[in-house]
Amino acid sequence: MKKLFLIFIAFAAVFSLNSCDEESSLGPNEIGGSTDLEYTKPGYSYAMSISLGSNYVEQLNNLKDSIWVAKNDNGIVTTKGKFELDLESIRKLDTMYGTYTLPRSLKLQAIDSYVKLFNGTLDTSNLENIKVTFELKNKVTSEGIQGFVYSKGKESRPFTIVKYDCKVGDKYEFVDDDGKKHSRTVISKATTEDWNIGFLNVKSIKVEEKLDDPVFDKVVYVTNHKFGFVGLIVTTKQGKVTTVKVF
Repeated sequence: MKKLFLIFIAFAAVFSLNSCDEESSLGPNEIGGSTDLEYTKPGYSYAMSISLGSNYVEQLNNLKDSIWVAKNDNGIVTTKGKFELDLESIRKLDTMYGTYTLPRSLKLQAIDSYVKLFNGTLDTSNLENIKVTFELKNKVTSEGIQGFVYSKGKESRPFTIVKYDCKVGDKYEFVDDDGKKHSRTVISKATTEDWNIGFLNVKSIKVEEKLDDPVFDKVVYVTNHKFGFVGLIVTTKQGKVTTVKVF
C-alpha cells in the first residue's frame, strides 16, 4: 500500500505570515523577481533520484516516473507527474518503511488524502502496473517559490516554501480554511556547494515543515537560488528517511 509515499514525494513536491526579508516592500505572502526561467517553461521535464535510506527506489521492480511542466502563466507553474509500479514494489516499500504494521484502514485513509491533496489519480485496475498521477501548482520566480496546496489551489492565498534572501531561523506560516496553522522554518543556508544534482554540486537552502500526519513526521524542502526546487527529505513517524534529488 505504499504508493502513498510516491505520491507525496513526487510531489511532491513540491509547494506565512513572517517574511525572510522584513524590510522588503513585498508582503509576507508575496515574492517578486523574474518569471522567465528556463526550468519553468512548458515542456521542461525533470528526472528524480529517490532513495529510502541507502536503498534506491529505482531498484524496485517496474518503477517508472515522469515529471514535466505543463503550463506557466506569468510565474504560476503547473507541474504534472506520473508513477508506474507493481504490487511487489509496493510491498517492498511497505517493508522498508516499517508501515506494514499499520492498520490497512489507516493506510487507505492516508492514500486517499494524499491523492486528493495533490489533485491526483490512482489506478489499481492492473496490480502489475499501478498508476499514480499528480498535479501541483506553484509560483516560481527568481526570488523564491510558493505553493497553493494548503489553499486548495487559490492563487490569492500562497504559502511560501522559500525566499532566497532568507536567513536561518526565518519562518513562513499559513492558516488554512479549516483554521489549522502550518509552519515552515529555514533550518540551513549553505555557503558552500553541499547538495549534489547529477554532475553539479549546488548551495542548498533547507526549509523544514513538521506534519500532522499518520505516516509522515516532517518534510525538508531543498532549494537553490539558481535551479529552484532541487530535492526533498521526508521522515516518517517510524524514523525512516527518504531523500529525493531533482535534476
